[in-house]
Amino acid sequence: MTHITPVVALALALLAAGLGYGLGFLITRSVGENSLRNSQERARRVLEDAARDAEAEKRQLLLSAKEAAYQSKQEFEREMSRQTSDLQAREKRLDERENNLHRKVDVIEKKERDLKRSEKELGEQGSAIAARGQELDKLFLEQNARLERIAHYTAEE
Repeated sequence: MTHITPVVALALALLAAGLGYGLGFLITRSVGENSLRNSQERARRVLEDAARDAEAEKRQLLLSAKEAAYQSKQEFEREMSRQTSDLQAREKRLDERENNLHRKVDVIEKKERDLKRSEKELGEQGSAIAARGQELDKLFLEQNARLERIAHYTAEE
């Protein structure tokens, strides 16, 4: 049999230890690189999932905001329509009141014209009656004077 000398054994042991260390280093490095790649891949997937979730949340928030804006717009339009209807109804009532007032003013003005015409006619009739009264008084006095001449009596006798 062959004897291994202590120097050779030591050299073989150092070689084996060097190879073991090198293999251990390579395996550790390979495992570390795989672990790093796996971690980076997981991080990339987490980031992609987070980005997808954020985009979905953003779309959902935008959709909710659009729906809320649409609801607000609809409510605003209903309120404006109601207020417009109220204003139109008030305007119609005011127009009716104004027309009624115009009719009343027209009636009052007609009555005033009729009253002035009647006053004028009464004044003319009063003047005519006064003139007629004076004429009758004059005729009465003339008749009395004739009767006194005919009867040779005075009205006091």
